[in-house]
Amino acid sequence: MKNKIKSTLALILIGIFSINVSAQSMEKKFRAVKVEMKIEAPAERVWKAMVLDY
Repeated sequence: MKNKIKSTLALILIGIFSINVSAQSMEKKFRAVKVEMKIEAPAERVWKAMVLDY
């Protein structure tokens, strides 16, 4: 009976530990991308080109 309790307790502890480890690994890491460019054109023309490209 004592062995059964010990093994059940060990399984519960392993389960709790594995849930904590897997929850931490699901963390998403985002990257930011910044692009700068000087364009020799009127702003209205640039905005139209950007909207049509995307």
